[in-house]
Order: sequence, then C-alpha cells, then structure tokens
Amino acid sequence: MDKSVKKKIFGIISLVFWVCMFLIARKIRFQWKENPILVTIMLTGLVVHIFWYQNKLSKLKKEKKKIKADNTEILKTKIKLDLDPKSFPEKITHLHLIAEKWGVDNEVLREDLYENTHNDELWELKELVEREKEQLEEYLLTPIESPEFNALRLTFQAYNDLGLWTWEKN
Repeated sequence: MDKSVKKKIFGIISLVFWVCMFLIARKIRFQWKENPILVTIMLTGLVVHIFWYQNKLSKLKKEKKKIKADNTEILKTKIKLDLDPKSFPEKITHLHLIAEKWGVDNEVLREDLYENTHNDELWELKELVEREKEQLEEYLLTPIESPEFNALRLTFQAYNDLGLWTWEKN
C-alpha cells in the first residue's frame, strides 16, 4: 500500500476516533466517576496521539536536515568563487580571500556558512570588515556589475546579518 494512502487512512481513523471521543465526553461531561474506563481510553488515546505526532515531527526534521546537508554538499562542489585579486580596488585587494568565502550568492550555502562557521572565523570577519570599513563602504557606494563587487557586498551583508558589529571582546 502506498504511503500517502496509509496516511489518509490513518488520518480518517484518527478523525473518527476523536469525534467519537468528543461526543462521548460531552455526553458524560468527562467525569471519571461515571465511566473510568472510557475516560482512561480517551486520555490514553490523546497521550499516544501526542507522542506519535512528536515522533513524526522529529523524523521530518531529521529528513529535512539530511536533504539540506546533501544539497549543501552538492552546491559546494558546483558553486565556487574564484575571484581575481587584480579586479579589486588597490586599497582592498587583500580582501579577496575573505570575499571568496563570504561572498557566495546562494541562499542555502550562505545559511550553511552562517550556521557552521566557527567563532574564530567570525571574529576574523568582524575585525577585517571593521578595519577596512571606510574603504569597503566607499567601494560599495558605486555599484559595479562584477563578481568581485557582488562578493564584497555579500561579505559586508554577512557582517551585518550575523550582527558582528555588536560583538565585543570580554
């Protein structure tokens, strides 16, 4: 039997069960003394349903995480920035390495980068951007259609998205 058919059947059975339980509970006003077996069955059914649903959600989260990890690995092999340091303005040529890492224009890869980057690398990004902030802002004020400009813009955006400007050393 197909999985989707099983899901539909289970959903219908659950719906019928809970509607019946509601009607019965309404009739006896959910009193333990009047019908302890029925109340026990209803409460047990509710608890089992809650646990089943939590289990289902955790499986879906694991599956989503696996799909994301697989797609991230595929994208990492396909999307690789190779920026020419000579294409950067003279004042900020040394930023090409950090722009290659943080200048990826793919939402999945950027999210993965944000989630999996070690704090030391984030501090490095923060310090570099803050040290070169004036030159970066000056360069980014005049939009140019080039991969280098886009990579630097995304690097600056990562600095802001991650809130690194709020970080302070203890």
